[in-house]
Amino acid sequence: MAKLKHNRFLDTVDEVFTYAKNLKILHLNAEGSSFDGRHMRVNGKKLKHFGTTGYLGLEQDQRLKDAAIEAIQNYGTQFPLSKSYISHPLYAELENLLNQIYEQPVVISKNATLAHMAAIPVLVEDRDAILLDHQVHWSVQDAAKRLKLRGVKIELVRHNRLDLLEKKIQEISSKVNHIWYMADGVYSMYGDYSPVEQLMELSKKY
Repeated sequence: MAKLKHNRFLDTVDEVFTYAKNLKILHLNAEGSSFDGRHMRVNGKKLKHFGTTGYLGLEQDQRLKDAAIEAIQNYGTQFPLSKSYISHPLYAELENLLNQIYEQPVVISKNATLAHMAAIPVLVEDRDAILLDHQVHWSVQDAAKRLKLRGVKIELVRHNRLDLLEKKIQEISSKVNHIWYMADGVYSMYGDYSPVEQLMELSKKY
């Protein structure tokens, strides 16, 4: 009989999640019939809510609530068609408005994960390389690592270490067509940001 190998990664994930659940900081359920955006009731306790990824608090903006209600009344709760075949009329309106703001072509995606999965494999060619900041969002890392199947070289660079990034560029630039460095503008876990001006200087230099 073939001997099964343990998956150490999954074992570690299971241990961490089990430990967190036993501490009662994971797999919790919010309670109540409404949210105010500042507090959350869990296990009968009213708690201040610092765990949101709605950084601008727009989910409680009354204008957006009214517009969402109007859109549901007019179009229903969902538009169950692929945007590739037929796009919802509100997408075109939103893309047009964003185009006016940024003066660049805009394509709307339902979320960042889907946007990365759609864009990165199209933008990056087989003879390119991707350098990922160690703290770049998981959705970027996941989309990029799928390109390994096409032979795209992918490496991690320590967080915001531009000296290591430049060294890696020098090391591989003669072996690939293009180098893509992928980083966050503002990092969701650390709360710090990319050194954009220095990155622009690096891009001009190479």
